[in-house]
Amino acid sequence: MQESKSRAALPYLLFAAAAFLIGLYGRFKGLGFAPVSVDEYYLLRSVDQLMVHGLPQFECGGYYHRGVALQYLIASLRWMGLQPELSSRLVCAVASLITLPAVYLIARRWLSANAALVVVGILCLSVWEIEIARFGRMYAPFQAVFAWYLVYFLKYTVDKDRRALPKMLALTLFSALTWEGAVFLALVNFVPALVAYAESNELKKVNWGGVVAAGVVLALTFLYVTADLRYYSDFAPYPAGFKEELVQLPPSKLDLFRFSIADIFQNRLWAGLFILPVVCIALATRYAWYWRSKPLAACGLLLILAGALLHQFAIVLAVALLLLLLKQVALRDLAEPRARVFIGAVVFAGIWWIAYAAATIDWAAVAAEAGGTRRALAVFAYQLIRFPDVIGEIVRPFADAVPLLSVLLFAGLAISIWRHVGVEPEMRTPERLLLLVVILLALGVGIAHPPRHETRYVAFLYPVCILILVSSIAWLSSFLGDRARVRDASTAIFALLLFCMTEDFSLHHVYAVDSPEITFRINMSSDRKAHLEIRDDIRGVAAWLREHVDPAQDIVINGVHGMDYYYDGIKYFFADQHDENYPTWACRAGTVDRWTNLPLIGSFDALKHTTDRYRNTYLIAFTPRPDGLQVLADHNARVVMTEGIVSIVALNPAGR
Repeated sequence: MQESKSRAALPYLLFAAAAFLIGLYGRFKGLGFAPVSVDEYYLLRSVDQLMVHGLPQFECGGYYHRGVALQYLIASLRWMGLQPELSSRLVCAVASLITLPAVYLIARRWLSANAALVVVGILCLSVWEIEIARFGRMYAPFQAVFAWYLVYFLKYTVDKDRRALPKMLALTLFSALTWEGAVFLALVNFVPALVAYAESNELKKVNWGGVVAAGVVLALTFLYVTADLRYYSDFAPYPAGFKEELVQLPPSKLDLFRFSIADIFQNRLWAGLFILPVVCIALATRYAWYWRSKPLAACGLLLILAGALLHQFAIVLAVALLLLLLKQVALRDLAEPRARVFIGAVVFAGIWWIAYAAATIDWAAVAAEAGGTRRALAVFAYQLIRFPDVIGEIVRPFADAVPLLSVLLFAGLAISIWRHVGVEPEMRTPERLLLLVVILLALGVGIAHPPRHETRYVAFLYPVCILILVSSIAWLSSFLGDRARVRDASTAIFALLLFCMTEDFSLHHVYAVDSPEITFRINMSSDRKAHLEIRDDIRGVAAWLREHVDPAQDIVINGVHGMDYYYDGIKYFFADQHDENYPTWACRAGTVDRWTNLPLIGSFDALKHTTDRYRNTYLIAFTPRPDGLQVLADHNARVVMTEGIVSIVALNPAGR
């Protein structure tokens, strides 16, 4: 029998081994070839200062304490003689491998060993996982910490092994030294208490010692990750008269218009009509009172009503899912007659807000600005689900970059949710708890509102989502028969077939991972480039400068961080005060760039004044729009060289 099982497992072992070798190749081949990207530069420059001072401090004052654990690891490799590009990426590539055994242990808890090997194999082959591993920032290391955190989270929550709690808390504190997403882990530390209370409806069943410890860890983590030490000892980083509200942030078409309760009271008619949803919601609170013996359910139902009244139906859906997953409310409860007033109030609130928008919004103007009626309707629909902003922060970036993969992951999550809401009765199952964690963290990302809409901010959740997808496929495969071999084989075949159809699988990408085509994202869409991390050939830009610049008569001004690693003739750094990055770059009353420690030029007028003293000025900048050169038209501004999104703009004030 044992020999038969071994033979049955052999194909899965061979697949996992082959995938692992391909993944190794993709993660490590030519790892130091690509020049530093802008985001990699910040970590490496801080490491440069750490190697000089022993601390990650800026020359002009303050400290860069993001990813400080990684900084010391990278510095140790630098002291051993590794080049900057390779040192940071090597730490991340190794961290990516450390994730794999943790994912296997998690998957093995509710899937077969063979299906768990399929999950690991998919992650080995994943183009995104490979590119995250080759990206010298915090995301792969944080993913590894998060995966191992979940190993102990399940031991503590499912197995009720209290020895796992100190490891959870220690990993949370270490994750704070890795990335500010550690706050999410600090919040997940409270989930076991939430589950224990939801199961028993008794506070005495909660491990209050664990809750207190989690509270201390949350406080320490929050204080550390929210402290902005960049301005320490630099209490006047900006020039006199500078106002941060003048900084121009990139516009978003999702924000063409907004409406709120405050807007209603600008119109007497609709202010009076607002009494209708208010009365309906007030009547529906009686249903929440019916659940008063289960305070968690009652509070959740009240929150649903509040979300409906405030036209935030993402809150309605999210809280409803959490109540169902926590088994506070069952689907059959919502089908009972007494629930009709509650459901009717939520539906009526939605209809009322749609009517209000239809009657008060200038749809012709919105459609013209949005680029069509359909887009205008999509923008309106977004207003109904914009908080927590899961659509803007997660769904939209993924759908734009990897639409097929997004549909597949969503389907896997939807099937899993249906199973645990409508089919699976057990509470403490690994998959139910991980679903709970994924939903809570997705809501956390939507509430946190990071500075940019990037898929990498949720890269730490990707292995769990792949795991849930394979689990959903395994559940569907169980309908083909009860035999383990049939179930495992169909799970593997369908999972691999579906994965290979997505944008996240490309053997060509892996084979040519260090080629210029792949490294510099040639012929990729802008969304796909952002998903895999934008890289530009700034070594090529530096080579052009060395060939064309006469140091005796010309001057080079930089506006792209990272160039100083490849060209040492830069005299100034340029960042206009209206640029969104200016507040984090300016130092010493706006006279110094915080990262390069070069003199900072903070306006186009000052730039023109500086260029007047030289025959030619070469400004390295992100490629400007055609109208972007108009402000420098009197200096004969023209783009003379472009690599990706980086250009060299030549300025000749004398017209020579």
